[in-house]
Amino acid sequence: MTSSAELPLPATVDLSRRPEPTPTKPVGPLGGPSYEHRGAVIDCQPGGYICRLLLPGCPLHGHSFGAAGTIPYLVDLWLDHQRLPPWIKAARPAPGHRDP
Repeated sequence: MTSSAELPLPATVDLSRRPEPTPTKPVGPLGGPSYEHRGAVIDCQPGGYICRLLLPGCPLHGHSFGAAGTIPYLVDLWLDHQRLPPWIKAARPAPGHRDP
């Protein structure tokens, strides 16, 4: 079986175009802004620099990343190709993690 880390990026993913997520709430459940992108929810901590992705069915569901603007690429790659970028080796929930 080939892992997604060994596969090249699909030609249909345009890394030069970075869509911005759509703001939904100025203060969401983590105390910072919340966004939406293609059905995924992006909740940020105050300041908006650490954000959690909620996308059921995606291995990254419930994981936190950097600023909200970095997450739409992950959502697009998963929704369009059911793949993760090569730099994400494994996506396992942290010990004690519960889906929100």
